[in-house]
Amino acid sequence: MQDDLDRVDAGAVADLRAALLARKGLGEVLRRLEPRYPSFWLALFTGVLRRWFGPGCDVRKVTAFTARIAKRQAEGGSPFAARQAETLIRIVLGEFALVSALEPEEAEYPETHVQILCGLFEEWQPGADEVDALLAETEGAAAEYRAVAPERLPSFERWLLGVQYPGPAAAAASGMRPASVAGVGEQAGEGGRVVPAGDDQGPARYNPALALNPDDTWALTGRGLAYNVEGRYEEALADFNRAIDVDPGSAEAFTGRGDTYRSTGRYQDALADFARAIDLDPGLCKAVRGRAYTYMLMERFEDALAEFERAVALDPEDAGALSGRGIAYGEFDRHEEAVADYTRVLELEPDNAWAFSVRGEIYRLMNRYQEALADLDRALTLDPGNCRALVNRGDTYRDLERYDEALADFDRAVALDPGNAQAFLGRGLTLQNMERYEQAVADFSRCIELDPEESLAIGSRGQTYHLMGRYDEALADHDRAVGLRPGDEWALDGRGETYLALGRYEKALADLTQAIDLDPSYGWALVNRGKTYLALARYEEALADYARALDIDPEDTDAIAGRAQTLAALGHPSGPQP
Repeated sequence: MQDDLDRVDAGAVADLRAALLARKGLGEVLRRLEPRYPSFWLALFTGVLRRWFGPGCDVRKVTAFTARIAKRQAEGGSPFAARQAETLIRIVLGEFALVSALEPEEAEYPETHVQILCGLFEEWQPGADEVDALLAETEGAAAEYRAVAPERLPSFERWLLGVQYPGPAAAAASGMRPASVAGVGEQAGEGGRVVPAGDDQGPARYNPALALNPDDTWALTGRGLAYNVEGRYEEALADFNRAIDVDPGSAEAFTGRGDTYRSTGRYQDALADFARAIDLDPGLCKAVRGRAYTYMLMERFEDALAEFERAVALDPEDAGALSGRGIAYGEFDRHEEAVADYTRVLELEPDNAWAFSVRGEIYRLMNRYQEALADLDRALTLDPGNCRALVNRGDTYRDLERYDEALADFDRAVALDPGNAQAFLGRGLTLQNMERYEQAVADFSRCIELDPEESLAIGSRGQTYHLMGRYDEALADHDRAVGLRPGDEWALDGRGETYLALGRYEKALADLTQAIDLDPSYGWALVNRGKTYLALARYEEALADYARALDIDPEDTDAIAGRAQTLAALGHPSGPQP
């Protein structure tokens, strides 16, 4: 191999790359090629070509084909053959996304392959038998592919005929996942941005291609995706708009623009672009998935779940679609199904710290604390700076009343990200449980500064004020929490309890009754309503509420004490009643 490299002329490498990048109309050529060599193009979707042209591959196979085609072209053969050679060289360059998408983390630019190819291209003129052998191997690969994934073949045929080939950044985006999860702690996508796997070279990698051909839709789409990753949304939109002007049939460009619209909160525009992409290519999983994430951000959870189901059906191994479906399941408290989806994600991506963190959070919601801690420990081993995992583990420690460990995690999260509202909320709740009320109020207040609509922080600060006897401040916070969550039993119970403390019994009854209607098993609301009835000397109703609370939790000490007080007020002994 080193001998080959020594023979390479640097000028020849540069000339070859410039010639490839300067070509126009690759999409049209692919359309014409597919009917003529369908098996060859279908084979691109197998791992065979990836293995052929991976690091250390024997590139003579590529050279055999391309050299033979070049010879035919020199003898007056069809221009089609030259374009087929171009496509093969693009594969070697690592710029054909169908190959890159198989292993996005390995989608590098193998300059060495280009050099070896150039050297051998100049020296080797293979015979027809060698080319036939390559084609036979390709036919076999296509047959193997049909056998293992026949259900995906129609989608790929549409993909080819529609000429939707992303660049490496778009291929990387096939592994994108949401930055946070609705239904298990936060809103999906943290404002709409869905972050693809990294493209280390960024937007600049596409500039040479665009300098040679400003209308290269492949490069425009790739650079647009790279701009979106960096949060440079106006530049991303400009590139996608140009790509769509050049090729109105590019489902990839519409999908990329839809992702950018979603990132900027333009949800209706995003939905329109995803719909257009799906019309162009009904089998384009990332467009279906993109629409699903948009529905999540619009809180159209049933629509989102339906779209995620469709995306998973299109590609059962799409980690982004599986993660999204887990998000949607969380919105409907379908935790077992959410766990199953994240377990599958981790089978596909065993070192995915984000997936461990989310599955750990779901386990916590299911009170499966040891499994939660195991997942969160694993997430932090993989990514020690993962604030989400630290916050989730802190919440788990708090649930287990391991307050010192919880505080250590929250302190670390706050130090890593002073703008993380959830870290302040979690620490505030822990401090409240430890009866360190002034510090708890300070943390809740900081959380509210960072996220003025975080109703849990507002209501929890109200609770803390209540515990401190600062009832007017408590009521103001509870009013605000109910305003943000008008149908939430926890917010209503908190305000009802404060009304009770202020002696505003009728208002207390109204809130507590509404809370119980929303959740008949809400024991604390039943206890508070029992206390209210007791204050109003409505003893039989108080006893009924305490009895219901004790049916839910026979060891509820507040219910036991309330019942004893009520029986004493009635002049009865305070022991258990039949």
